Amino acid sequence: MAKWGLIFGGVSVAAVLSAVYLLFCIRRFGVFRKLSEKKRWLGIAAAAAAAGAVFGVLYLTMSIVNAVIVLLHVVLFFLISGLIFRIVKRVRGKDLKFYWQGWLALSVSAVYLGIGWFLCHHVWQTDYSIRTEKNIGRWLKRYQDDFFEDVMLKKEDCFDL
Repeated sequence: MAKWGLIFGGVSVAAVLSAVYLLFCIRRFGVFRKLSEKKRWLGIAAAAAAAGAVFGVLYLTMSIVNAVIVLLHVVLFFLISGLIFRIVKRVRGKDLKFYWQGWLALSVSAVYLGIGWFLCHHVWQTDYSIRTEKNIGRWLKRYQDDFFEDVMLKKEDCFDL
């Protein structure tokens, strides 16, 4: 039980920290940057509203767990693109005027999560059979009996998404 509590606590802390980091990343987009130039709180509030709306739609259409997973993946891609564009900045010696880091992170996240959703909902089954003239012995038969039938053939262990 303590293991699940640690996992839940760790994911909760990661989700809160990710939401804060994502809020600051969203603020760098053009519309929110212009709002932040006038009044800083207005840019933060608009970015929080946009992130909250997207999170709310994900929560309502999927579940809270899947919404948090999407949030963590988007933040991961923001971190990776931030590292890439920090290297680009160091090589160029100056900042880019357009917020390429954010657009790269959002587009890669959309493609990655879209492919994941597609593959999750379109599972292909492949049937395998082994035929040989060789004496395969008891080891392969035992291996097949222990794993293949338990993992691959029991329909009651599978579930629909």
